[in-house]
Amino acid sequence: MFSGFKHRLIPSPLLLFSVVIAVIAGFFWTPPAVAVEAELLRQLLRHDDVVLWGSVGTVVVLLGFGLFLVWNRGLHAEVKRCKVTERALFDSVLQYRHLIQSVPHGIVEIGRAGEILFNNEPFCQLIGAQEKNLQGHSFAEFVADKEQLAALLPQLTAAEVVPGHFTQQLELRSRQGQSVAVQIDFDRSRSALDVQSAIIIITDLTRSLTAEKARDKNAELARELRNRIDEVEELNRVTLYLAEDLRSSNAELQQKTVDLSEANRDLESFSYSVSHDLRAPLRHIMGFAEILSDAAAAELSADNRRYLDKIKKSAGNMSRLINDLLTFSRAGRTELTFSEVDTDPLVKEEIENFASETAGRQIDWQVGNLPVVTADLGTLRQVFNNLLENAVKYSSTREQAVIKVEAEQTGDEWIFAVHDNGAGFDPELADKLFKVFSRLHRQDQFDGTGVGLAIVRRILQRHGGRIWAQGAVDQGAGFYFSLPVVKRDQS
Repeated sequence: MFSGFKHRLIPSPLLLFSVVIAVIAGFFWTPPAVAVEAELLRQLLRHDDVVLWGSVGTVVVLLGFGLFLVWNRGLHAEVKRCKVTERALFDSVLQYRHLIQSVPHGIVEIGRAGEILFNNEPFCQLIGAQEKNLQGHSFAEFVADKEQLAALLPQLTAAEVVPGHFTQQLELRSRQGQSVAVQIDFDRSRSALDVQSAIIIITDLTRSLTAEKARDKNAELARELRNRIDEVEELNRVTLYLAEDLRSSNAELQQKTVDLSEANRDLESFSYSVSHDLRAPLRHIMGFAEILSDAAAAELSADNRRYLDKIKKSAGNMSRLINDLLTFSRAGRTELTFSEVDTDPLVKEEIENFASETAGRQIDWQVGNLPVVTADLGTLRQVFNNLLENAVKYSSTREQAVIKVEAEQTGDEWIFAVHDNGAGFDPELADKLFKVFSRLHRQDQFDGTGVGLAIVRRILQRHGGRIWAQGAVDQGAGFYFSLPVVKRDQS
């Protein structure tokens, strides 16, 4: 008996308990003797100090009066393989449990009623649950889309097992009320107790959907960028074409400008020459007409005297026209000498020059504070002379004429104004005022050549200024012109 062993049992609490019970019973038990037999699963120590599991039969005979007899019937069988298998199974369960808890996916087992039979911790983290065990909760609590739930539950809780693997996207609702997009994969199976259930593996799609949206956005941006690049390339082609066309147009324009400048110079030279050459014969006509009028006035009939007066008047008009043409030509040809000009005494001096012409008329001259400007004195005098002459002429129909001269600085310009309360003009025809030989009134109403304002415009253009007019018929007129403000250190 116990061959190959050291005849030693490793102490067992159960064996000691049996012996103690037998001793106590021996004190209170009387003959006949009673035997108690038990078979125990024990650890045995082999002679090479290896611990084995075995089945040991133990008999305790109660003799009475506190006497008992104990002996072992023998080692029935070694059960090492059974216990090792049991230990391996236990370790395997622990390992798989650790594996299930450590995977980055939620794992849930759902029963026939849709209740949760098992869940791992990642599922709790996914739905924001504080507790780790959701056993007994309905899986429907965590599904946000009820239509998806209605379609999913029959597959999870069907009475008949349908073999196969199922995949579906689902939207869960966390304990905090947030939606979580997931993908569920599940199989229908039967447990060892033949309880039908569904094992669900839940994958969080938040990051993948975000990445997918980012990829879609990047793809859209890439397409948009390609479209924009195509547009830019097309615009570049159009721009190059337009630039080439613009260069060609500029070259043509420059050539036309040169041709026009030459034509203007030729025209001015011709006008100057013709006007100058016409003055001599015109003086002869006017001189002989004057001699004839003085010498033979008594011998001429009334009709002849009227004809002679028309000759003298026409010759006078022709003389003024020639003088104006010469002045207009000189306005574009004369070299300008810029200096500081005090316009206040200049205007008052020009007003004095009209004293004899306006004798007997009632004119209210109003002159404001006029500035010192940088200009050519001679041509600027011509500007004021022509504008004041117009004001005197067109206000001649008023019993009380009012002529006002004033100026103010606006930005980097001096704005001068000459107002009168005379005949005025149609404002729709204002642009014609500054063209050569352009007149808005008949010769029998107001005499003139239609050159004076054109001369003013040319002079002001050469000064870097401009001129415009405002008025209405029979309500007077206002002529405005600008001169650049030039600082003393820039003059």
